[in-house]
Amino acid sequence: MRWAGETVCVIASGPSLTIEQIETARQKATRFIAVNDSYKLAPFADALYACDGKWWDFHHELQFHGEKWTQDVRAARKYSLRYLPGRRQPGLGRDCVHFGSNSGYQAINLAYLWGASKIILIGFDCKPINGKPHWFGKHPEQLNQTQPYAVWIENFKGLAADIEAEGIEVINCSPDSALDGFKKAHIADA
Repeated sequence: MRWAGETVCVIASGPSLTIEQIETARQKATRFIAVNDSYKLAPFADALYACDGKWWDFHHELQFHGEKWTQDVRAARKYSLRYLPGRRQPGLGRDCVHFGSNSGYQAINLAYLWGASKIILIGFDCKPINGKPHWFGKHPEQLNQTQPYAVWIENFKGLAADIEAEGIEVINCSPDSALDGFKKAHIADA
C-alpha cells in the first residue's frame, strides 16, 4: 500500500474550509488528498480527487502538480487522469471506491485503500453556511448545483461504521459539521 500507516488529510470543499485549517493540518498529516476545487487552497496536495466527469470537463486545464484521480472512466481517458474503479454500493470499498454520491466520500475510501492509519477531514460540513454550499460559493452554472446533504449524511454513516471496524481512526475537524458518525475534534487537537 502506497501510504501504509500514514496520516492522511482529506480536504473537501465545504464552506467552513479555511487556509488556517489547511496550514494546521499540514502540521498533523503526512499526506493530502484535495477534493474538487480544494486543490486551489492546497496546491501542495499529493492527489486531487474528483468523481464527476462534468467537473473534469470544466476544470481539465487546471494547474496541479500532484496526481489527478477519478472513478469516471470517460474523463480519465479524455484528460489522461488516473482511473480508480468504483461501485454503487454502501459502506467502505475494500478493493475499489464505493460512490456514496460524492467525491469526499470516495476520497476517504481512497485514503483507506492506500493504507492510511489515520484520516483527518476538513471541509466536510454537509450543510450550507451563510448560504454558501462551498468555501468558494457555488459551482459554475454548467456544473451540478444540487447538494443532497441528507443523502450524503446517510451514506457516510455506513462508511464511518465500516472504516471504524477496520481500525482506521477518522477525525472530522470541520467546525459545526452536520456529518455525524466520525469522531469530531478541532484541527489543532487532531
